[in-house]
Amino acid sequence: MRMNFKYDGPKNLDTQTAKVPYHRIMKKSYTTAFKTQVVLEVLKETKTVNQRASEHGVAPTVLREWKQAALTDLPDRFERRDSVTDLKAAHAREVEQLYVEIGRLTTHVNFLKKKVPS
Repeated sequence: MRMNFKYDGPKNLDTQTAKVPYHRIMKKSYTTAFKTQVVLEVLKETKTVNQRASEHGVAPTVLREWKQAALTDLPDRFERRDSVTDLKAAHAREVEQLYVEIGRLTTHVNFLKKKVPS
């Protein structure tokens, strides 16, 4: 005894209309605090990147990009602190030079006031 099953699915499957345009896909956005937390966990290397990605619901490639960005920006963070220190020192030297100039000019003005009778 043979049974006849009829297929009652879509008759014409058009793969082009079934695709969702890329610009309509909503991308996830993550906070900086979340990214920092996840990258720190990845840097500890207690678990693999894939395990961390599945824990946090983030694609492994995204985690690798965040990790790479953190590692490339890290030296700049310390360098900027040094440059801020250098800027403060340069500013202090400039202020000191300006005070010396003010003192010199004040002395010069007082000398000229004595020379010229009123």
